[in-house]
Amino acid sequence: MDIWRINLPPENEIETKLLDDSTWRLSEHKGKPVALVFWASWCAPCKKELPELAALKRERPDWPVEFLAVSLDDKGAEKTVRQLVKKWDLPFPVTRDGALGKRYKVPSLPSLRVIGPEGSLRIKTKGYSKKSVEHLKERLDALVAEAESNEGKALDGLAFARGWSTGRI
Repeated sequence: MDIWRINLPPENEIETKLLDDSTWRLSEHKGKPVALVFWASWCAPCKKELPELAALKRERPDWPVEFLAVSLDDKGAEKTVRQLVKKWDLPFPVTRDGALGKRYKVPSLPSLRVIGPEGSLRIKTKGYSKKSVEHLKERLDALVAEAESNEGKALDGLAFARGWSTGRI
C-alpha cells in the first residue's frame, strides 16, 4: 500500500484593515487553521451562521482556530455592518473587504475558506445549515489535530490517497 502525497502551495499574504482600524495579517496566525467567513448584511443565512460561529468560538476559548469575518457589503452599508457586529458581539475580528471575496472567488453567501496550519487552502464551502456548522467544527478539529501531530516536523506533502501499486504509474 502506497501513500500518495500532494504539496499544496501556501496562500499569499493577506493583509486587511479591520473595522477597529487595526491591521490583520494571515502570517501572524501561522500554525493554526484560519477560517475566512464571507458574509453580507443583506444575507439571511449569514445572519444565522455568524452568531452560531461566534457561539462555537465562545464555547471553546482555548481552541487554536482563528476566524476572520469578511463582509462583502459595499461602503454604503458600513453602518449596518457595524450595527450587526455589535449586536452579535463577535469574538473574532471583522473586515469589510470585497477584494478578498474576489481573490477567493466567492460564488455566493455565506461562504467559508479555511487555510490550514501549514498555510494552504484546505476547505471551501458555501451555504449554511445547522449541520454545516457542526461539520465545519469537525473538520477544524481535524486540522488542529493535524497541526499538533506535525508540530516541528518537516512535511513531505499531505496524504491524499492510499492505493496498491506495482511502483509504476
